[in-house]
Amino acid sequence: MTNNMDLNVKDTSPLKYAMHYGIFLGIFWAIKYLVYIVVAYWVHFIYLYYLMNVGTFLLIYIFYIKYINEDVSKINNKIRGFLFVVLLCFFASIFEGGMIYFHFQVLDPSYYATKIEPSLIKLIESFPYPPDVKASALSMVSNSILYIISTFCGNIMLGFIIGTPMALLVKKNNS
Repeated sequence: MTNNMDLNVKDTSPLKYAMHYGIFLGIFWAIKYLVYIVVAYWVHFIYLYYLMNVGTFLLIYIFYIKYINEDVSKINNKIRGFLFVVLLCFFASIFEGGMIYFHFQVLDPSYYATKIEPSLIKLIESFPYPPDVKASALSMVSNSILYIISTFCGNIMLGFIIGTPMALLVKKNNS
């Protein structure tokens, strides 16, 4: 049995398509993260960053439309579409997480401690939590790896939130 990874073959596994399109979305998210870094030094890039946030939804929608129009199966089309969006965000998060890790470890190791950690500490202290919960949350803030993991999980949650209405509302083009 051959292991053919050609996208033109009518095997429409959500995993295969999500990996393929996840590369493009992940590169887009990595570039979006770089724009986010530049915003700290030149505030006029904030408009580009917000435009790229809208572009995220547009790209996910375009990739979803491409996937469901290639999907030859009639059974569980909505479930497969939902699964595709979640997997797409999962694979794209790997690229963005890698970019964030590379930034924190190689490009600017002090960035997390000077820019992100103080904001998170101020945010946690502003909530009316009991002191032991605040102490636990503050101990987790000092670790940049947990920040990367939370960004990764947040992107997967984005996939759940976007994938549900897309799977329910977007119809397959039958032309």
